Amino acid sequence: MSFSFSYGAAGTPSPAEALSSGAGCGPAGPAVAEFVEGLREEIRRRWGTSVLPHPGPDSSSPAEELEMPAAGLAFGCAALDGLLPGGGIPRGALTEFSGTVSCGKTSLGFALAARTLRGDGSRPGERVAWVDPWNAFYAPAAAQAGIPLESLLLVRPPQVAEVFRAGETLLRSAALALLVLDAVGLREWGVTAQLFRLAHLAAHVSTAVVLITDRGQRTCSLGSAVALRLCIERRSYCFDPEPRPPFDLSGYRVEIQVGKTRHGPIKEPCTVEMRSREGLADFADP
Repeated sequence: MSFSFSYGAAGTPSPAEALSSGAGCGPAGPAVAEFVEGLREEIRRRWGTSVLPHPGPDSSSPAEELEMPAAGLAFGCAALDGLLPGGGIPRGALTEFSGTVSCGKTSLGFALAARTLRGDGSRPGERVAWVDPWNAFYAPAAAQAGIPLESLLLVRPPQVAEVFRAGETLLRSAALALLVLDAVGLREWGVTAQLFRLAHLAAHVSTAVVLITDRGQRTCSLGSAVALRLCIERRSYCFDPEPRPPFDLSGYRVEIQVGKTRHGPIKEPCTVEMRSREGLADFADP
């Protein structure tokens, strides 16, 4: 099976034909912008999804935008990045953020998406897509976490069963650095084949795929296709030293530990602070 083609060349399938046949994973060269726009329209046509437009980074060479570095996607939080094999969420593999209700797993996804979209001093911002089958994506919280909403590709399949098909569609674009799927409520039974398809596609296009699940720390991971699992557990609340009415609650502290990894030993858990205004921060025990 071939995993690359140049959109617009003679005999080359359109985005609709490519998605139907599974013939390719995306364009090369200057046709990338045209292909991504065609992909967006095909998503709208097939699933009636809600997509926020992504203008993409300014570049005179679109081909360079697809050259993704081997380094993982870092959070910019020393304690958390130090916990992860390779110092970040691995590209080309599936990672699971798991934990019970309101433990901070979605906030962790927001933090990673925000840093990936915005970039840092060492690398420019890259494209991110978020698949939201439950209509649970809360834009104000995402914006407060630092996500530039105008740059996020948000996809809302009309049925939960479409979440993996939407993920595969997005991965075949070969235009993403990070794909986040809200997999809360899904169980490993019945989705193993879809997970391996996602892992296969992610490896070919070097995209980091994060699945957010509601599985507790004592349960197994979503499936054997998952290469890295982070277990998140909320420990305590953070309060402003100078309270601002009506609330002085500024965030919470969470413990994050590696529940599963294919690369390197499992390190001791770390504790980080998730603050509504400052984002992720190392926890300093007073």
